[in-house]
Amino acid sequence: MLDPMKRVLLPCLFLAAVLLAPFPARAAFVLYFHTFGDWSVSCWRDPFSGDNYCSLSAPPPALNTTGRRGQVGLSEELDGIMIWTIPGGEPGDHVNLQVDDNPAHPAQLDINGKASWRGAEALDLIDEFISGLTIRLNSFPVGGRASPVEALSLDDFLDALSIYQAKLLTYGVNLPHDN
Repeated sequence: MLDPMKRVLLPCLFLAAVLLAPFPARAAFVLYFHTFGDWSVSCWRDPFSGDNYCSLSAPPPALNTTGRRGQVGLSEELDGIMIWTIPGGEPGDHVNLQVDDNPAHPAQLDINGKASWRGAEALDLIDEFISGLTIRLNSFPVGGRASPVEALSLDDFLDALSIYQAKLLTYGVNLPHDN
C-alpha cells in the first residue's frame, strides 16, 4: 500500500508532466510576402484547414508598426471583389474612401469595425485605384469630430494587384463560402 504522500505526489507529477510537455505550435505558414510601396501582398496556409489565403492591403506591416494607421484592402468573394477598410472607430461610425478628386465613397463601420464596398462600387474603386495617385481615408465618429485623414499612395498599386491576382492562381486560393 502506498503511503499518503506518494498517493498525492504521483498524480501531481503525472499532471505536471502532461501540462508541461511541449505542444507543437500551430501558426500560419507564409507562402509569399512582398511589399510594393504602400501596398503588400501576402499569402499563407492555414494550419488547421490546410486552405491557402492571399491578401492585398495597405499599409504594409513595416509602415504600420503601432497598429494605429487605418488599413485598406481588397479580397475576393464568391460574388466578386470586396474593398474593405479598418480605419479605427466604433460600430456605426461613418467612413469616406476617396481617390484623388473623385467623389467620396461613404460607408458605415460594422460590428467588427470594418467598412466595405461590394459589387459595382468595388469595381469603380478598383478603376479609381488603378488610375489614381492617392487614397484618402477618413472616419467620422457618430456625434464627434472627424479623424485625421489617412493618405495612401497608389503609385505601386497596379504592380501589387497584378502579383495578387497571379498568387491567387499559383496557390489555388479557395474563395470563401457564403455563410
